[in-house]
Amino acid sequence: MLPLDFEGQKPICIVSETYQKQVERIQTFAIFDNVKSKEFSAKPWNSQMCSTYVGTELDQNQLCVENPPGMSQTNEISGDILVNKIMVSAKQYIVLLGVISFSTEDIQILTNVMTHTKWIASKINLN
Repeated sequence: MLPLDFEGQKPICIVSETYQKQVERIQTFAIFDNVKSKEFSAKPWNSQMCSTYVGTELDQNQLCVENPPGMSQTNEISGDILVNKIMVSAKQYIVLLGVISFSTEDIQILTNVMTHTKWIASKINLN
């Protein structure tokens, strides 16, 4: 796990390959609404259904989740984050899964941060 600081929030970690399968099995994610400064639960959409809905095929490095009821309409705002909570050695970690690229009224399309873990780790280790 690589801890990051997110504006005073609990440290958010980038998942190493060791824990990615554990995170991918979780069926409900947490998404942070930067406008309301609030956490919402979001369920993933399968890539094919999402691609059909938005009218274009998703890239391999993209995720699609529902836009939870009560979340800000962020059609023009990107940067909210998708996270999950996992337990490792009896300690809870908040792990970064994705960053919202764009959304519609019903879904959020995110860049899948886990597909870039090796690259991110190499850049962090350089500093």
